[in-house]
Amino acid sequence: MWRLEDLTVPQRIVATVVIVIAALLVLFVVGMFTVEGQPIALVPPRFESHLIKLDREAIDEAYKAHIRRLFDIWVTDYAANIGQPPRAVKGANNARGAYVQSITAIEKRESVLAPESK
Repeated sequence: MWRLEDLTVPQRIVATVVIVIAALLVLFVVGMFTVEGQPIALVPPRFESHLIKLDREAIDEAYKAHIRRLFDIWVTDYAANIGQPPRAVKGANNARGAYVQSITAIEKRESVLAPESK
């Protein structure tokens, strides 16, 4: 094993450059398998387009179910709780934000899939 003190200055520089390049290579390889810091599930390409379609349908259904639930709570609790309308509106706004983020993530997956499917 080499000791750092035994290396000349040029050897130290070369060693530093090699370590930096190796670290960047590792980061690049890890980055290839993540989207926005989240690992990409390695799904065979023949399933990906169908899974994207199912994801869109599930997000649409979940959004509708959440809005229905907010409305049901608002209608049933309105007489007992006057503060309910603002909470229902806040819940609906949160649902809209989550919907937009989810669909945006799906669109990114579709853009990655598009060049591969050609």
